[in-house]
Parts: sequence; C-alpha cells; structure tokens
Amino acid sequence: MVSIIIPLYNVEQYVTDALHSAFNQTFNDIEYVLVDDCSTDKTMTIVNNIVKKSIRKDSVKIIHHQRNSGLSVSRNTGVQNASGEYIFFMDSDDEISNECIELHYRALSTTCADFTVANTKLKGARSVHVKSITSEVSKKSPIESYLSRNWLCSAWNKLYRKKFLLSNAFCFQKGLLFEDILWSYYIASKANKLAVVEKETYVYKIRSNSITTNKVTSHKIESKLFIIKKLIEDWDSKVKDVNLDRAFGKFIGFEKFNTALLLLNYDGAYIERKYFYSQLRQIYKGEKASIYSCILQFPFRLFSILFNPIYCVYKNVYYH
Repeated sequence: MVSIIIPLYNVEQYVTDALHSAFNQTFNDIEYVLVDDCSTDKTMTIVNNIVKKSIRKDSVKIIHHQRNSGLSVSRNTGVQNASGEYIFFMDSDDEISNECIELHYRALSTTCADFTVANTKLKGARSVHVKSITSEVSKKSPIESYLSRNWLCSAWNKLYRKKFLLSNAFCFQKGLLFEDILWSYYIASKANKLAVVEKETYVYKIRSNSITTNKVTSHKIESKLFIIKKLIEDWDSKVKDVNLDRAFGKFIGFEKFNTALLLLNYDGAYIERKYFYSQLRQIYKGEKASIYSCILQFPFRLFSILFNPIYCVYKNVYYH
C-alpha cells in the first residue's frame, strides 16, 4: 500500500483540484493521510465535502493538529500515522497525474531502489525550464546525482520505502524554510540506489505569493545559512572520495550564490543585507575554483549592481 501524505493549511483556492487529482489515481491500493494544520479559512470544509463524496473515502485518514505547526511538522505527523509500505508527499496546492502513483510504485517495487525521482511540470512560471530526468540518472549514486542537481530536491514527487525512512529516523526540521534541501541531502546520502520515472507525474504550481516569489525575510536567509552550515557539518563527518568532495564544493558554492541572490529581494535594511552577505562569504568548503565563489568575492554593492537586473526576472520564476 502507498500512503499519500498531504498537509493542509489555508489552501481553499487550490485544495479541490489537488484532492481530485489524488483521488483519481489508476493505482488502487492507496491510503490518504490528510493533516489538518489548523486552517483559518474554508480549507477543511471543502476537504470534508470532497472526501464525503469520494469513492476513496474509506481510504482517507484526517489527522488534526491542536495548533498550527507548519509544513515540516505536518509531514512528520503524516509519516507517523501512515500505514503504507511506501510514502509519497504531495503539497495541497499542487496536482499529480492520474498515473502518478502507479508509475512510481512500478519503478520502486521492481527494483532495489530506496526512492524514486520523476519529472515535474511547472505551472505558473513564466520562463523557467526544469532539466528533464532520464534513466541515465539511475546509473549514478544518489548522492552524486543530488550534488549534480540532476533532480529537484523537493520532498514531493518521490516515492520512498517507509522502512528506509524509519530505519534512518528521517524527519523534517520544525520551523525551517527550504527544508527540502536538507531532507533530500540526507535521503541521497543514505540511499543505495534511486529509480527514475521519466514521465511528468507532478504539477508544481508557482503562485505570486509563494515562498519562491515574494519578499525575502530574515527567516528565509537564516534558514538558508543554517542549511548550508548543516550540509558542511555532515559532509565533514563522512569518508569521501576526491570527485565527490569536489562536487560537494561546487554544490555549496551554488547554494551560497543563490542565497546571495535572495538578498537582492530582502525586505530589511541595507546594513542587514551586507551582514548576511558577509556571513555567506565566511562559509568556505573547497569551492574556490567555482564561478559562484569567485562572484562572491565581489563587495556587496558591486554584487548588487551587477546582479539586481537579472534577479528582477529570476525572482518571479522557480527557485532551486
């Protein structure tokens, strides 16, 4: 059985399409774990009405939080209450294709892989293109493909063996933004193999008020800094080969550069931007030869002048 975990919080405009796509799967053996994170709009009224009318209603679990706890805690709650052998995360404002679960299940159950990756369709982005995932990716180790950014580091649109998640005590960190970067790193670090679904099985909707497009708060920057430092801390505790170490350095350089770009849309004072930029420059992990690290040698004022025009376009499309 596959457990689809869907956190729910203030998505009254989107949850109807999300649930219909989840319920209209060609795969039958599905459990739906819906986590109510104390919405303040009509989300749960809509959800209850849809579930009541669905032929899948007997396969639905609705778990209620006592207080709003955020996406990370909601996902953890979902895993704790899931009965399936396999876990699939879905956001409540996105959609999945009718064959999504069947394709992921087939790819995972017929291999010794620990999780799947698949192609994603973006809806709402104006100019972004996501690199297609091919079967060639499965020939690499999961950590190598992660560091090479061969697949999106989202928690969603992947099918995981529940035993794999539990045996490694994987969980999402409460209160952390961009938490999927860290989650996917740990998954890739521990997995022996991944399986590839080459079809687009997930529709990711980019909205004007999403975390990727609205104003950048100090919490977002602090989350990115925390994640980068945690990645380096974990990496330094491992035995690695030279090629992977080089790839990791490039990956950190890329994450630092992307965080610096976020500062161009920061909603605080200029002196705060400079402070966070200096924090980024102090983080070093063997990425000296990276073009991204070379760019971060620029003073913040010069960095802003050079990249602000580019970011005016970039901030309105898909991030990471």
